[in-house]
Amino acid sequence: MNDDGRHTYFRGEHRTPRVFIDANVLDFVSAERKNAVLKLVVLYESEEVEVILPKGVREELEHPNVPVSVKVLLPDVYTVEVELSVREQQQRSLVVSALQGNAKPGKHLADADHVFEAIKYQVDYFVTYDHRILDRSADIKEVVPNEIEFCDLEMLIQRLSN
Repeated sequence: MNDDGRHTYFRGEHRTPRVFIDANVLDFVSAERKNAVLKLVVLYESEEVEVILPKGVREELEHPNVPVSVKVLLPDVYTVEVELSVREQQQRSLVVSALQGNAKPGKHLADADHVFEAIKYQVDYFVTYDHRILDRSADIKEVVPNEIEFCDLEMLIQRLSN
């Protein structure tokens, strides 16, 4: 953390890992998942990990049907929509194509936006239970080289524990 209280990030040096989380990570579908989410919260609160929400995920989680018990877990850091440069528009388009595969055009656009933002902000981990994203992570890395590790929450907790 800087003297002014902000985190400093250095690619390739020891620093706080930056983690993007997908909305499905906060679903308490089992006791194991709930425990993993609570471990993530502890890591976040102790500043051992920086958790960032893509703007679309933040919007999804603000829906009135999302339980308050999940909303209180939301980090204060999330992305906001900004105009993309020409290069960023090209990269986003490549991510959309890689994630879409042979699915109906536009079907996975929100997921592609989340992944593109993770690439743009050079996070270390993209945490999700979305099998399409996890299964196509190599395709995404092929079209837009990046250092992101795509994983589920249990795998993240294991990586951060080592």
